[in-house]
Amino acid sequence: MKKIHNFYFPDWDNHFQHLFNSNIGYQEKQRNRALSFVEDFGVAVDCGAHVGLWSRDLSKFFENLYCFEPVKEFFECLKLNIKSNNTKLFNLGLGEKKIETEAVISKSIGNSGNSKILINHHQIKKEDKIQNIKLIDLDSMNLNKVDFIKIDVEGLGLKVLKGMFKTLTICNPVVCIELFEEIDKTEQMNFLEGIGYELVDIIIKKYVFKKK
Repeated sequence: MKKIHNFYFPDWDNHFQHLFNSNIGYQEKQRNRALSFVEDFGVAVDCGAHVGLWSRDLSKFFENLYCFEPVKEFFECLKLNIKSNNTKLFNLGLGEKKIETEAVISKSIGNSGNSKILINHHQIKKEDKIQNIKLIDLDSMNLNKVDFIKIDVEGLGLKVLKGMFKTLTICNPVVCIELFEEIDKTEQMNFLEGIGYELVDIIIKKYVFKKK
C-alpha cells in the first residue's frame, strides 16, 4: 500500500500517480456537475467505491453514505481513506442478485481502477490476479431514502441497475454512471428511460440521469 495525495492505493498502481501529478482534483468537475442536479443531500450510494476517490467528497456533502467495494485489496485502502462517521463501508459489490463470483485485478496495466468482474478466463494476463468476491442487489438493503447513486463498475452497470429497480422507482435518486462501450451505453440508457429517467448531462464519460 502507498499514499498518493492523501489517498492510499495498492503498491502496484501506477495509473493514479500520473493522474494526480497532472490534475490534483481527480474527477472534481464530473462530481460537481453531477451533484448540481441533487435537491436533497440526505443519502448517497457509491457503487464501485474503489479506494474512495468519490466517497471522501460524497461523505462531506451527504448526511449518510453507503460505499460498496468488492475487492479486498481496494477495500483495505478505502477503510484508511474514509474515516467519516456518516459513512458505512461494505466489502461487497452491487449486482442483479446475491452471488459469489470472481474479479480480475488488473496488475498487468498498473491501473487498479480498471479491475472488473471476470467474464471469461481469456481476459486474464499473466500478471493479473483473480479474486473471489461477493455481490448483492441494492434492493436487498431496503433503503427507504436514496438521493444520489454513483456507479462505476467497468461494464456491468445494467446488472447493477436491475438490482436496484425498486430503489430507483421508489426513491428517485439522481444517477451518475460511467459508460464506455456503445452497446452497454444503449442498454443502460434504455433501462433508465424505461422507468422514467432522462439524461440531463454528460461530462467525460460520466452520464447523469434524473427522474422526469
